[in-house]
Amino acid sequence: MAFVSPVREQSSSEKSNGKKINVYKSLMPCVNGGNIDDIDTFEEELIANFNIIGYREEVSIEMAQTISFGIGNHIPIVIGDNSTSIGQCVAATIKGGELSEIFISSPEINVDSLTETIRNEIQEHENRVILIHGVFDSYSIGVYNVLVNRLKCMEEELVVFLSIEGISLNMIPSNVWSTSFYINGDEGLDMMACETVNSFDISMSFKPKNNDTTSR
Repeated sequence: MAFVSPVREQSSSEKSNGKKINVYKSLMPCVNGGNIDDIDTFEEELIANFNIIGYREEVSIEMAQTISFGIGNHIPIVIGDNSTSIGQCVAATIKGGELSEIFISSPEINVDSLTETIRNEIQEHENRVILIHGVFDSYSIGVYNVLVNRLKCMEEELVVFLSIEGISLNMIPSNVWSTSFYINGDEGLDMMACETVNSFDISMSFKPKNNDTTSR
């Protein structure tokens, strides 16, 4: 596993909605790089930001393409290691935004509570990058299938990462891979760098055109 440098300076807050869900927010240092109005440019700039924080070029390309396709098609992205840093980097690229990390901490959680929390982050805080911890724990694995269907019904364009840090891939049900993408998170990284990335105003849609139905 790659060595990860100390955590960046973060602006964090914690809240509980009374339903066994906690939300933490954090930022990656960034500077405004202008406006993006097409998907190719978005992918190029996200690749550059992944390079800045320490990922090699070929891995950065694969991650950026996976993420942009996931946004446009409302497909969650299962992520292995370094999920917080990757999520922060994506959030910073998209309007210099915060990463919202949602922690499921009880077997009593249900999809309605989780969906309500996601919508709150979008509507009240304008956060479009969500990292969820705990979906694949033994007591909440049943949440996944319903969550995928809920995401497809959301009008907003957002990135939903599902962390499996500390969980073996062999423990993930095989049906998950037909409805999600996967990012290793540790591949192509020698050391996570504490650097400032570039943020952009996004003035385009990630939704695929009618004739663009192929996956990355």
